[in-house]
Amino acid sequence: LLLWFAIGLRRVLDRLSGGDPLAHAIVPAAALLGGLMITGVSLDVSSAFTAWSDEFTPDPDTARVLGTAGLVVALTGLTGGAALVAVTTRIAQQARALPTWAVWVSYAVAVLCLSGFWSGGMASVAFALWLIGAVIGVLRAARRTPPAPAVPAQGAPAPEAARTPPTATSG
Repeated sequence: LLLWFAIGLRRVLDRLSGGDPLAHAIVPAAALLGGLMITGVSLDVSSAFTAWSDEFTPDPDTARVLGTAGLVVALTGLTGGAALVAVTTRIAQQARALPTWAVWVSYAVAVLCLSGFWSGGMASVAFALWLIGAVIGVLRAARRTPPAPAVPAQGAPAPEAARTPPTATSG
């Protein structure tokens, strides 16, 4: 779902910026965020699943190392979140699509995501709140965009004309 959202966000940012290449950083940033978050949570949860099994009793030090490694990997994924927030904010700022307060709050979220190790979990909460706001913004932008007209281009034959054989005119 995150990649699907990132693709939609990139389309909105492309339209908003007029094709700024900076918007192409959205999808890789979301992939970095999602991939490292899933890996980190998997490492953290693996020791819990191992403890539930009767086949293997994990050493407490091993369980702590897996938990710490999972936390470090997952918090490293917030660098992708920081890139996602910063790129979106920069393009929206250039297009004057956000109020000034929202721009500064978004930049603060990006910096908080970069300092995820020292934020005590606040970076994840701030990013989640920003992401909810971004989803609402993308949905509103998509609703405002009218669908492409179904009128054939000038000079193109109408669909009925394509099925009707040509008739010869004598003159």
